[in-house]
Amino acid sequence: MDRLSHPDLENVQIVTFQAPLHFANVERFKDMFTKILSVNVVLRFNGFKKSKNNDSDDEQAPLTSRVVIVDCSAISYIDVMGLDAIKEQYNEAQKRGVQVYLSNVQESVLDMFEKYNLYENVPKSRIYPNIQEAVTAVRQSINV
Repeated sequence: MDRLSHPDLENVQIVTFQAPLHFANVERFKDMFTKILSVNVVLRFNGFKKSKNNDSDDEQAPLTSRVVIVDCSAISYIDVMGLDAIKEQYNEAQKRGVQVYLSNVQESVLDMFEKYNLYENVPKSRIYPNIQEAVTAVRQSINV
């Protein structure tokens, strides 16, 4: 998983899941979100901010990111367990006040979103063709 914060938007983090999302690695995807939702230390790195997880088990630690953009470009395949994982993690993030956007979603994956009604949980308005358009949408939503 690559994780960067956008340099112009303090509370936006961009992450990439580096594999197809199916039964064999759903736990990796869930672990990625668990780490994102527990981040509370931020380090400066080449104009972006690279996040580091707090080692404590305190789930109430303050979040550094209120928006997470998931770059889905490496998700070339998704199965039903992967779809369920996206739903679960999206809902968990919402409960914690973290807005999630998906970007670079491949056409075959979008077809699965449609076929299995993912849009009932994750609105189409949260899915963008590339990271820049997702960042632009975030800027507009927070009036930056």
